[in-house]
Amino acid sequence: MLKTKSLGRTLSAFAVLCGLATGCAVSDADLARWQTTQGGPKRLSAVVLHDKYPFELRVHAAMSLIGMKPRKGRHVGIERLVKGTLHCDSEFDKDEEPCQKHQLTAEERAKINADLIPAIIAELQKPPPAPTQNGQPAPDPSFRYKDAAYLMLSYEGAEIIADANLKAQLEKALVDWAMADFETRLEDRNQAYGMEQLLSYIGPASVERLPTLMDKEGRALTKMADIIARIGDKPTKEAAGKSLVKVAERVASDTWLKEKEPELREANRARGLEGISEKGFKTQLDRYQTETLIRVFASMKKVGGDAVRDYALKVAADEKVEMSRRVAAIAALEGHIGSKDTKAISALFDIIDGKAPAQVKDKAFARVRELPRDVAAERLYKIVAGKDWLLRRVAGTTLLTLSKVEHAKEFLDKLEGSDIKNLHLDEVIKYGTYLGLLEGGDPLAKLEPRMKPGNKPISRLSALAYWYAKGTKNDVKAIEPYLNDGQRIPKCDGEEGEDCGWKCTVKEKDKDVPKEIETVGDFMTHCIKPKMMTNEPKKDDGSAKKKGDSGDKKDGK
Repeated sequence: MLKTKSLGRTLSAFAVLCGLATGCAVSDADLARWQTTQGGPKRLSAVVLHDKYPFELRVHAAMSLIGMKPRKGRHVGIERLVKGTLHCDSEFDKDEEPCQKHQLTAEERAKINADLIPAIIAELQKPPPAPTQNGQPAPDPSFRYKDAAYLMLSYEGAEIIADANLKAQLEKALVDWAMADFETRLEDRNQAYGMEQLLSYIGPASVERLPTLMDKEGRALTKMADIIARIGDKPTKEAAGKSLVKVAERVASDTWLKEKEPELREANRARGLEGISEKGFKTQLDRYQTETLIRVFASMKKVGGDAVRDYALKVAADEKVEMSRRVAAIAALEGHIGSKDTKAISALFDIIDGKAPAQVKDKAFARVRELPRDVAAERLYKIVAGKDWLLRRVAGTTLLTLSKVEHAKEFLDKLEGSDIKNLHLDEVIKYGTYLGLLEGGDPLAKLEPRMKPGNKPISRLSALAYWYAKGTKNDVKAIEPYLNDGQRIPKCDGEEGEDCGWKCTVKEKDKDVPKEIETVGDFMTHCIKPKMMTNEPKKDDGSAKKKGDSGDKKDGK
């Protein structure tokens, strides 16, 4: 009964559209009116589908579906055109739907597309609407045609556009449309499918021209860099990097400061900050410049490239540049220095060896940690043999981060062979901790021979410091032979006036008591053993054998 009523409603609709026996009575005025009526989308769909209507009218009906305003947030006309007219998927394949009675053949669809797609392209080629009087973006009617074009291209239910030439023309028109007013159209939310979705579908060719639009700082610049990083090919990323360098150079200039000064003064006035001193204003302006430049460096980090690498290294090495800018410059190089970039690698180590602030050197070390070990090891070992214990420690831990168990002996041999002055307590603690983290085998098996008497203090202490992080109260027996070891700790020779930190605090009668560390035994008794007693033993997860599994037990696991 219900099916009969539905069929009756469909026949009735067709009777209104066009007398079944007397010929068509539908006009363009009807098409325009149906864009606003409840049953209009279905009627427009029927006109597109039925070959009793003039071909030109059928194409106009398809354009009318695209031109419909969204209903309750849904672009019902576009969805119906693609999914329920040009194709008939399960959502529309019902008795009361026009496409249930009439479905386009591939030939009919191609014939309609031959006129429909040029009509869509013509709409996409219209100039973007001018902003309103208050500077806000004006409603952009082209979004509907962009959304329809995107869905026709990307719809997976069927191949809507079979003609490769038409498809290429439409994709080119979409790219032209995007570039015509990129920033405004990128941010506009009155779209069924976002700009990024469209560009991602078309692929690298869609963003080839985007670097030419990257000519000023701002939110759009960050978004452009992100889109190019995800979609663009190598030449496009390189072009984007060059554009970003130009933007950064302009932002870092005095000209930029002069341009922004009136803007910042007006912003202060609007916020009631007219009373700020000139010195305070200059600080504020400099901070504004730095924050803007840091954002540009963040965009550089996304795209990389030779231009970005060279500019960032230049800024990072410049001692006249403010520290946070230098840090941001090196951060922009993350993942962008390869093992064969010998010039860039050398520049990184020159920054580390120079007079840069600690924060800048730390960032440079972070980039070194991204390199293969064989590329960085030689320069790192030179730093480990140097005078600056803080620098030695970072270089040593960086080297161990790049190493495996098989490299433990090499590292300790280098320590043995070095003539390190003013060995610091924190150095050996860090070396031992990182040695214990080495992968690719059992670190302890490599370290135990170096713990024994006969080795120099620097390698012994570094090996014994393994227990500081890895040892627990269950492992105390393993360190008992060293608790009374009398080998002397190297003293600071006074050349640098350093305190080498050889003191550890122990609890005595609920009081913290500092203990001077003069021997290996003192080190093990007052520094290592107390820490082992506080380390929680690793719980047995049941995966180890209950008998004969001495290897893990020896590790304190």
